[in-house]
Amino acid sequence: MTYSVIRFLLLPPFKENNLPYRLFKFTDGRDERWDHLVDYDAPIGTDNRAYHIVDDENWCKPSNPSGKPGHIVLYIPGHEGSFMQARSIGAHGTLLTHRGREFPKNISPDKVLEEIWEGARHANAEYVDDFLFDVYTVDFNEEGAGLHGSRLFAQTDFVKSSIERITNECDLEHGNITIVAHSMGGLVARKAIVELNKERIAHGKSTIVNTLVTLATPHAALSLIFEPSVFYFRSELLKQEEVYPDAVSTVVSISGGLKDELINPSSCHMNRKSFYSVHSSNIIKHGIYETKKQSQFGMDHNAIVWCHHVLRFVRNMIHAGQTHMSLEDAIANNIKVASNCDYRCQCQENADSLVKIYGTLGAFVIKASMLYHARTMAILFALNGIFYLFTLWKFKSWTGGLRYIATPLFASIVIRPFPVSEDIGLYSNTLIAYNAMTIHSLILNVLYRLIPKVLKLIPSVTKSRIYMKQQLKLIASLTIICTAGLLCFNRIKENVLIINETSIFSFVFTIIVIAIFFNVITMGFYGNELEKSVAAVVTVTYPLTAIGKIVYALSLFTIQGQAKSEPYNAVRQGHFLLRFELLSYAVFVCLPLFILTMYCRCKEHVKPLFSKSKVMDKIK
Repeated sequence: MTYSVIRFLLLPPFKENNLPYRLFKFTDGRDERWDHLVDYDAPIGTDNRAYHIVDDENWCKPSNPSGKPGHIVLYIPGHEGSFMQARSIGAHGTLLTHRGREFPKNISPDKVLEEIWEGARHANAEYVDDFLFDVYTVDFNEEGAGLHGSRLFAQTDFVKSSIERITNECDLEHGNITIVAHSMGGLVARKAIVELNKERIAHGKSTIVNTLVTLATPHAALSLIFEPSVFYFRSELLKQEEVYPDAVSTVVSISGGLKDELINPSSCHMNRKSFYSVHSSNIIKHGIYETKKQSQFGMDHNAIVWCHHVLRFVRNMIHAGQTHMSLEDAIANNIKVASNCDYRCQCQENADSLVKIYGTLGAFVIKASMLYHARTMAILFALNGIFYLFTLWKFKSWTGGLRYIATPLFASIVIRPFPVSEDIGLYSNTLIAYNAMTIHSLILNVLYRLIPKVLKLIPSVTKSRIYMKQQLKLIASLTIICTAGLLCFNRIKENVLIINETSIFSFVFTIIVIAIFFNVITMGFYGNELEKSVAAVVTVTYPLTAIGKIVYALSLFTIQGQAKSEPYNAVRQGHFLLRFELLSYAVFVCLPLFILTMYCRCKEHVKPLFSKSKVMDKIK
């Protein structure tokens, strides 16, 4: 684990940017070059790890005799990532990665600090041990960027503005910024780089960002994403990179490996020019853990941002990009890989090692239980539900056990040809399908059968008028509860809410989505066998499609949220469904669900209205 003395300096806010994000500069507390910037009387928070910068101080220039800063690196966190993650890569910038007693015998922290102060370590050093870089980072308030595309577009705009600001205020030249990004932050970085480089090339300027190092970034596939606007963001990114190939940066992609529970290693690789993919397991093998069998499986999704050996490799890649060395040669010198084994081959080698250590069954279960198969499970869950409904409708003589055995097998065979299966085999798909069927059975037999009995809920038939009155009461109750919650939030956060057409429509949309979910639950409680099965499917699939819309709608209640939505609004004007995103979701998803639940609750009174005799009487 990388050690550092945490100290972040908050740069003054952007004058031309109203996005509610912040830009920080990391300085190790042992590095005296930046002590003159720290306003110790203005700490941010209560833990004294972040401070405001002293007014009118030049935050680009250090106070040591040489007066030259190190090479500039900008760190971008991912989904729900914190700017505090930059402390580890920041420590590697100065090689102050250990506590005082833990430094190697041939070097001491005092000697490192002395060489930094005297300028012996600098940004243009030929040898990597003499290389110095300073780290900046953006603070996205730990928001879930993968929940909705509007956040990704807003973050892209802020990263782009941050790069331009650092470039202008620090008088940087060609290729003098390297970006290190984690997870979804890598996609944000790619889009910000291509947009910035495209504009600079159009104005006859050289590109400012040439190298991007990503940590566990899903470049090739978004395994855990359900929200269409996020896929829209990625499609826009790919279009820009295809149209402006000269604006694309060199990418070094480091995967977490088999231990990464959120990102499939195969998703971290793209067959593209100037794109280098590396397994973290191969980096660790080159370190002190060669004898440990677990080293060949990499690390989990969060450990990759502080693992000492991975960040040491990142440091070498930053140095290679800065000194215009061949990244391919630099990678070969820093990891142990057979010359004839590419990234896909390495994936297969790691999978084979998993079988050798844990056995075929153990490896099979481990791979199938990874969280990045969540979308596969959701699709299999829906297919299971559809096949279960079909057998219930057509083959009533089938027992529940037979349905439980047959439907997952059929679902796993149907989904196999599609890429959503994430490179897993038929057996793993079958296991995931049975897991999905287990969840379906729990919802059907526990939530919708056991709970009504425990609460003594008696199935009842409701007339349409009574049903509509119940809906009005439900909406009124939700409106009162949500309004009270928003008022409390506004009081705590000191008047952040805004009242306009956008926020009012978002409020109404939120109430409708929540009310529909309550209707689905009610349909499961009071419906017959077929209706309970429908409700069991919708209970899981509906929230998965709605969560991104709810997050987006809730953000529009606030001034900052509407400011963050502006970049998204600017790019979606040509896309009809995205332009009226919430309205289209309400019409095409919420309205059919409302009609379905209303029919199930009132069918005994609706069916006679459409009986043959009634219709004939009306015709006569």
